[in-house]
Amino acid sequence: MIRLSKKLNSIPRIFILFLALYILFSFSRSFSQSLFIKKPDRLNLIFYGEKSSFLSFGFSDDVNYLGFFDNNAQIYLPGGYGRYRIGAVGRFVDIEKKPIIYQKSFSSALSLYVNYYFFPKINKIYTKSDSEDFFIPKLSPIDIYYLTGRRGNAGFLDRLYLFFLLLDKKRQDFSLISMRPVDKKESDTIFLEDVFGKKYKGYFYQKSLREEGKTVQILYKSYRSALIITRILEGEGISVVDLTRDDEGPDHCQVIENTKKPSQTAFFLRQIFSCQSKVAKTTSSDIIIRIDDKLSELWD
Repeated sequence: MIRLSKKLNSIPRIFILFLALYILFSFSRSFSQSLFIKKPDRLNLIFYGEKSSFLSFGFSDDVNYLGFFDNNAQIYLPGGYGRYRIGAVGRFVDIEKKPIIYQKSFSSALSLYVNYYFFPKINKIYTKSDSEDFFIPKLSPIDIYYLTGRRGNAGFLDRLYLFFLLLDKKRQDFSLISMRPVDKKESDTIFLEDVFGKKYKGYFYQKSLREEGKTVQILYKSYRSALIITRILEGEGISVVDLTRDDEGPDHCQVIENTKKPSQTAFFLRQIFSCQSKVAKTTSSDIIIRIDDKLSELWD
């Protein structure tokens, strides 16, 4: 009986030990994948709200950019949603319950990849146009904790990193960029994605991807989704050399490269589009992206 009692008493200790080891392992893994350890050459953020703003931090060149959107300007929402006023995007996202719309829409509008986006817990329709008042978006201590703070796609450790990154930033730390490449059509103000992309081409390159110099061919089903993806990739510094229609298409999108050791560019493409890796011969480019139905619909 005494031996049995000792064994029973040891069970909670063993459980606590395994639980502690699991928590330590999970934290170590999360930390190794966070911005504290892995930072891109350039980090792009969207703060959506009454005065929506775009921030871009250059870790390789120490050049940061900041711009403010006009709530009355209309941007295209990939996924077949059409154009919406920026000030109304938040309410639309609340109705659709698809926060990823922020990332796709502003990535398309700015011709780059938006790494992280933040938005209020409760959205309303913002009608006030952009003002000349300057401010730098911040994350408050409460925003670090997702359930009580501002919503977004950044995890706890990345929020903590961004909190400290933004904490001491001042006006002189940023170069202001104009978010006014618009076209007036009767009562509508259209944000011109192509004009913005051409005007600021090269500003938001990922240095390592640009220097690697890999070329990309896109095999697509929807030409519009292929064009949006092309603008985003070229805005990141990746050269898209060919667009080819592919009615067959794979069951899951593929990033094809003729090497078992993936390049930085191939890894980046797999990461942002959630594609599978495939080793096969390529002819027209260094890398091929085969777009499946799901990816095509997301960016159409």
